[in-house]
Formats: sequence, C-alpha cells, structure tokens
Amino acid sequence: MTDTPHLLSPSNRLLWVTRWLLFAALCVSGYLLYHTLSGGGALAGCSAQTVFDCESVINSHWSKVGEIPASALAIASYIVLLGSLSLIRGLNPRVAGLIAGILSVSILGAAIWFSVLQFVILKKICIWCMSAHVLGSLGSLAVLWMAPKRTRVMSLIGIMPVVAMLSMQLSVKDVTHRVEQITTTQTPIKIGRKQVLLMGNRVAIDPALHPLMGSADAKEFLMYLFDYTCPHCRALHGSLEVAVKRYGGQLAIIALPMPLNSDCNPLVEKNEPRHKDACTLAMLSLVVFKTHPDRFTEFDRWLIQNVADAKTATAKAIEILGSQQALDQAMTDPWIGKELDHAIMLYKLSGEGVIPKLIGKNTLIAGRPGDVQDLYDLLEDEMGLMPLN
Repeated sequence: MTDTPHLLSPSNRLLWVTRWLLFAALCVSGYLLYHTLSGGGALAGCSAQTVFDCESVINSHWSKVGEIPASALAIASYIVLLGSLSLIRGLNPRVAGLIAGILSVSILGAAIWFSVLQFVILKKICIWCMSAHVLGSLGSLAVLWMAPKRTRVMSLIGIMPVVAMLSMQLSVKDVTHRVEQITTTQTPIKIGRKQVLLMGNRVAIDPALHPLMGSADAKEFLMYLFDYTCPHCRALHGSLEVAVKRYGGQLAIIALPMPLNSDCNPLVEKNEPRHKDACTLAMLSLVVFKTHPDRFTEFDRWLIQNVADAKTATAKAIEILGSQQALDQAMTDPWIGKELDHAIMLYKLSGEGVIPKLIGKNTLIAGRPGDVQDLYDLLEDEMGLMPLN
C-alpha cells in the first residue's frame, strides 16, 4: 500500500484545479521576472502615488534574495512542484509526494513573509505580487490537503528554506541614496536673473523661471533632477510635495525634468525600454509649464500618477492647450530645448549616475530616500529645516 491517497489520482478534479492555480502563479511570477530583468515600464494597475505602488515593492532590496530576484526562485519552485505532481503516480510516489509537500510549505511560508513585508514594512502593495502569492498559496494548500498526514508532517521541513531566505534578507540594509558634500567655487553658471546659489556656488538659478514646488521667496532651495519614467523619481515626487508643506516658506523645490534617453540626452549611452518616452514626457511637461503655468501642477501630478506613455501624455497636453496645432506651435519654443539642456548640464556637473538628485547649497542627495521620514531627517540634518508643527 502506497502513501499516496486516491485524491492524487490524475483524474481527480481537485488535482487539476491545483495544477491550474500553480500554473497561473508561475505565469504571474514570469511576468514579474521579465519586468525586473528588462525594466519593462509600468505594471498595469499600479501607481506611485497610491498604496498600490508595485515599482516601490519590486525595486526594494526585499525583492531579491542575495542577487537573485525572488520571482526567479518562485518560478523554479512552481516548475518543480508541478513536475512532482505529474510524477505523483509514477515509480516512486512517496518521494514525489514528499517533494510536493516540502515545496508547498516553502511556497506558503514565502507568501506569508512577502505579504507581511508589503503590508507592515513597506506599506506598499504590489497587486501582481499578491496575485502570485494568493494563487500559489491556494495551490499549495490544496496539495497539503490532498497529502496523507505523515507526508504533511514531514513536509514541515520546507520551512527551513524560508527561514534561510528571511535571514539573508534581514542581513541586507536597503541603501537607496547617498549624501555628498559639495565644495564651494567662485564661478557660478548663471541660469536666469535672480541669483539663488546652489551646488557650492557653481549654479546661480532663478527659481521663478522653472517648475517650482513652493514659493520663489523660500529661504532654502533644492534643485530636483528627475525623469518621469524613473520609478524612484515617481516615488520621491509625492514626498517632496509633502515636505514643502511641512516646512512652509522655508523650502522650495526647483523641479527640472532630466530625461534618461539618448534622443535628447547625449550623456545616455544605452537606452532602457522603460525610458523610451522620457524625452517626450519631459518636453510636454515643460510646454504645459510655459503656456499654462496655472495647470502645470495638475499635469505634473497626472504624469507621475499615471506613468503615461507618449501617446496618452500628448492627448492630455492637447486637452490642456486646446488643440494639436497649439501644441505643435508650443513645442517649437526654443526655451524648451534650453531648459532640457540646462538640466542635462546640471546632471553632468553633479556627476551623472543615479537619479533622482536633490542639490542644495553644499549638499547633494543622489537616489531616493527610503521613505518620507528619511527625507525629513535628511532635510533637517543637512539644511537645518524645522517643521511648522
């Protein structure tokens, strides 16, 4: 008599439902791995300005075990589990059943851990990740329910890989930014008339002539180099708006779109697929700022929240300007190209590399602070800001 009950018969409906659940989880994990490896743009149904911020989850260090994407480990687990279910009625059903049980426990444990990470630690939800977790958990629970009691008990060994993974992830500190001190020079590059000196006096810029979060009469200024197609920039965008309100007239952010695409940025040597519309989005943003400054904040937030492609963003810009002809005419304004050139020049002057960049009088913050509280701490430590309340 074998240790495999009749429920694991290939003709059993529950077994086939289980296979489909696990196959669906495999497909979702495959999509997540493709997105991770290719930088394939935004995930459907996600937004950087809501709790369903998939890219913040996927780009956090929690999404990897060592250097391996968690989705790759999930794919391997689902393939082996599906294979063991296919062999359950083969020459050695006990071994196949035990492998299926161990993997099911591991998948359940990993699903619980990654769900806790999203809900408790990151406080951001990746709906695609959660879909894979739910599908995989349901399939794994079905496997364990069909397995005999002895196999279930022995399958608890599957918790050990989860504990090892958890230990590896907890030992890694998520470093998302770095802070540099800028030495002072006496030869500023002038951009505009009003002389707000930044980057160690290398840059003298007029905040009133550029997209601005806050007041042009603020006490302290930061230049913000960002790309609308950059997930870390989108995540930081909302935090900066909140910070400006927190510090009132003490702080303003000069927001300069800096596209990571060689079509308009000669500093970019290799284009990533997710940045294919970066130049168009930046130019549309500047066009709206120049022609309808009262609606710029609305358009800027819309670009950040919707992670729009060039076609959709163009349609939105036409809605604001009134016609395609008005947009075409506005795009010929030489100021648009000069503004992009300024941002690219500042990017080069700041050392290129990672964005977003926040550049103050003598401080450069490269990368995205972990969360809004990290941003507050940096601003208060580096710039001496004090919250209004």
